[in-house]
Amino acid sequence: MSATSQSLVNQKLAFARFLLAQYAQIPASTEARLQKGAVLEGALMHLACAYRHYLHELAGNARLKQVNRFATEDAVLEALAEEGRFDASVDALRELRAADGSWLKAMLLAQESLWLAPAPVAIKKAFQESEGISLIAVAEVQDDPLQSLYQQVSSWSKALETLVNDYRQTFFEC
Repeated sequence: MSATSQSLVNQKLAFARFLLAQYAQIPASTEARLQKGAVLEGALMHLACAYRHYLHELAGNARLKQVNRFATEDAVLEALAEEGRFDASVDALRELRAADGSWLKAMLLAQESLWLAPAPVAIKKAFQESEGISLIAVAEVQDDPLQSLYQQVSSWSKALETLVNDYRQTFFEC
């Protein structure tokens, strides 16, 4: 087993848990929105790192060399195929990542979206006053998007921990 990869998975999952616990400690104020957003994005990045290290752990358990070169399930499966081997756990991850509505696909897409510039928001003028002051219509937000993101990231964190723990329990039993 790749002990380094396993330790890194554990570390990144612990970092994500810590950040999610910190989110609950941040006061509910407009000024704290920046802090809450940063904590949630940090937790999401740690979950994505934990997943990548989990792929490395699986590659190491399959006795592949240079496990850090693998960034996707397909890359691990391709390396195994070159040696005439197959790993059902990695294939199951590939299928989970590709499945519409899966937590893994949603988590990795959310992490990838952190690298994208936000879409520009079109502001429509409600009317213009004669003295040159523009007034705009403001839409009232019903749900707090950060709270929704917190619930998603928390759910992804639990799902990833369950996935890793289930695999390790099965791997050690074999």
